[in-house]
Amino acid sequence: MTTRRSSAIPWPGSPGTKAHIIRSGVAVSARQDPEAEALIVERAAATGVPLLLEGRELSVSAREASLAGQRLDLVGPDWRIEDARCALLGPHQTSNALVAVAAARPHGRGRGGDTPRAGGGALAGTLPGASPARPP
Repeated sequence: MTTRRSSAIPWPGSPGTKAHIIRSGVAVSARQDPEAEALIVERAAATGVPLLLEGRELSVSAREASLAGQRLDLVGPDWRIEDARCALLGPHQTSNALVAVAAARPHGRGRGGDTPRAGGGALAGTLPGASPARPP
């Protein structure tokens, strides 16, 4: 038996389905392929939700990467965090760190002079999971 997917109905995990999580608040997204980005931008506009998108309002650059982790500069519309430590390895982790910090900012996290911290030690600690999340 074959399953047909209609282009009008997004299937689980498709960009159209993921975009439907945008309903209120502020939406934050890592860089996407053009088709997925278009769906996310369209959904944010349709719901009137502000969208922070990597490569548009958000950017990240790696200062250094080693087996000990990465040192990142994270930039948003009205904030900049320089030399943030990300203990997780892999090029995709820079985007993950950026999105985590951008999403936490409307909730009062990632502000001030402290290096932002994420649960599981993603942006703090010596190993992933080595330090518990701490409030700012």
